[in-house]
Amino acid sequence: MKIYLFFLLIVLSCNKKEEVSKYNYQNLSGQEKSQKAIEIAEEKFNEVYGKETMAKEQPLKAKKINDSVWFVSGTFNSKGFGGVAFGEVDVKNQRVIKYSHGE
Repeated sequence: MKIYLFFLLIVLSCNKKEEVSKYNYQNLSGQEKSQKAIEIAEEKFNEVYGKETMAKEQPLKAKKINDSVWFVSGTFNSKGFGGVAFGEVDVKNQRVIKYSHGE
């Protein structure tokens, strides 16, 4: 009997954690969601294009597409040539949907 009670307690505690993370996303302000999108994109861009390249494209900017998807792009350099990293980020699921770099 104790084993069944212990198992039930574990199952119920796992479900509660998922509800908390969804709840936290819903409570983020627009500015916090924007910042989270930039953080997620910056991590991916640094991994793919390198930190040195991304340092030249700061600051990153985010524009809302829908409730959870944001378009994130770098800032064009002042020299007048080259491109910037850009991509779509799903803040709710905390992942980059697609990304590229202009030329």
